[in-house]
Amino acid sequence: MHDVVTSLAKLSLKIQKTATSLGEIKETMDASIAVLRKYKTRDGPKLRSFKTTVEDGQTYTENLTLSKGPGQTLLGVREAVIDSITACLERRFECSDEVIASTQVSNFRLWPSELEDGENFC
Repeated sequence: MHDVVTSLAKLSLKIQKTATSLGEIKETMDASIAVLRKYKTRDGPKLRSFKTTVEDGQTYTENLTLSKGPGQTLLGVREAVIDSITACLERRFECSDEVIASTQVSNFRLWPSELEDGENFC
């Protein structure tokens, strides 16, 4: 879950920036969804690091034993959580790609810093 939350935190920070256009948010959200989908079948960096330290059923710290719940697997639970998160994210942009792309005109980073005759543009 640490890897999933890290990906969502990066998305949240991008959305909170005041100088971010809707198009940029959509691009970042699409990238986050792609990362989350990858985590459905592969372990993220934090989970891989944890698994190399502690395998299922081994003692992690003082008298704490890690184990799977009855009838549950990590992969099954992980897939369900990630499917739910990605479905919620995808519902945020149900309008056409053309509408979102048209908001790029408000992205000041794409504007020139100076006009051709040397005057300041912004």
